Amino acid sequence: MAFDQSHLWGVYDMSSEKSERFTSPRSLDLVHRLRRVSDVVLVGRKTVELDDCTLTVRRVPTKRKQPTRVVLDSNLKILSSSPQDVKKDHYTMLKDGLPLIIYHSMGADLNIDKFLSKNRDDDGVENTDNIILVHSSSNDDDDDSSGGISPKFILKDLMSRNLNHIMVEGGPQIARSFLSEKIVDRAIIIKAPITFKEPVPSYINEEILSEAGLEKIHCKSSTEDDNDD
Repeated sequence: MAFDQSHLWGVYDMSSEKSERFTSPRSLDLVHRLRRVSDVVLVGRKTVELDDCTLTVRRVPTKRKQPTRVVLDSNLKILSSSPQDVKKDHYTMLKDGLPLIIYHSMGADLNIDKFLSKNRDDDGVENTDNIILVHSSSNDDDDDSSGGISPKFILKDLMSRNLNHIMVEGGPQIARSFLSEKIVDRAIIIKAPITFKEPVPSYINEEILSEAGLEKIHCKSSTEDDNDD
């Protein structure tokens, strides 16, 4: 994950009108190399809403198939639309035809076509063959990205699909949930030499990483060679 250099480890600047990149091209290349060797790239709903991300490998060459994208969205908000919302079929990952799994807590018998038929107009996502909805019970009623969906459940379900190398790309709330379960094998932290005017704190720091069972093994500046995967 990427942070600013403030003590809050800010992940987003609320003074901006829209989400802007604040890391270097080398850092972006690193992210795409990490995606290239991953079976899954996982984010929460808010990351999709803020960035309209595709989570695909684009900046580096690859001979592997694109990683499966996973979104944690307890109430399936990225699929829903209302008169107050921008049409959600504008999210690129819903239209690009690449594999997408959405974990939710809306009902065990819900599938993508059943949901869209009840909640969308006819001008919605045209092809849903690539989208899988997976139900997970939730004990958390908060309206957040993960909705209390268990990271251990997600890990077990993905492994049953032969998806074993999972890259948790964001946001901080999702990262904290995986860290608290102590199921993170490696954390790669990028700190940018800027300070946001109105930082959204990550609530992740050295203590949180240590409590997750992680130990710092290497630190380098962006001027060092980082061509290895």
